[in-house]
Amino acid sequence: MEFGFTYVLMGCPRLVKSDRGIENVLVAIFQTSFRYYHNDSSSGSKSFRFGKSVHNQRAECFFGHLKKSWISMWQQNFETMVAAEILDLSNPVNIHCLQFCFLPLIDQEFKFEQCEWNGHLIRKQRGSQNFCAKPDVLYFAPPNGKENNICLLDPALRNYAENFAAVVGQHLVASEEFRNLSCQLLLQRGYTMPKTRCQAFDCYQILSASFDFIINRLQLCPPQTFVQAINVYHTIFHSYDWSLTSKGCYSTIPTI
Repeated sequence: MEFGFTYVLMGCPRLVKSDRGIENVLVAIFQTSFRYYHNDSSSGSKSFRFGKSVHNQRAECFFGHLKKSWISMWQQNFETMVAAEILDLSNPVNIHCLQFCFLPLIDQEFKFEQCEWNGHLIRKQRGSQNFCAKPDVLYFAPPNGKENNICLLDPALRNYAENFAAVVGQHLVASEEFRNLSCQLLLQRGYTMPKTRCQAFDCYQILSASFDFIINRLQLCPPQTFVQAINVYHTIFHSYDWSLTSKGCYSTIPTI
């Protein structure tokens, strides 16, 4: 998430502090990389600090609310698909199809929760020097008399970030070739991008079955890794005869 905000703002925080959660290890790598070429007292490895989670109680409480309100629902949904052998977590094509179909819906729900969090008021605590305001105000508009601590990115890093940033409203799933193939396959079956969980489930089944069909038809080796899957999509995109679809080729794709 920090990588995305950094690309949009063209800058990064002066200092980040977090607990030792798995996801924060990646944040630490990003932050220290962004601040590597800066020369202030908090640059480089000093720009990220690990601390105790007791300093992050408000965020931990909010995460607990998220898990109870809708994260557990999605978790149960995917676990049911695995139990029914509709989703194979060891199959990279299945994972890409799942992300392509469900990520927009999950992202839509997350943005609602994000607005709730960023718009809530942080009250001043007795005996504390914390700033009392809404997170959106604190992050984008420093309090009066305070310094803006957004540090500009190195131009080379900005250019590199462009390779990992999607167009607004889109998601970086697999490769552009995979996304184009997926849209085409759904259109051929009369589907557009799903708007509901039921539609996303139907689209996932169509895509996973369609890619299995094409891989077998072209006699390609089923990919075992995400890198191999990207190469398979490239081969399909540039060698598959899409005119076959007008001859009823996809009428033989099994419906799960």
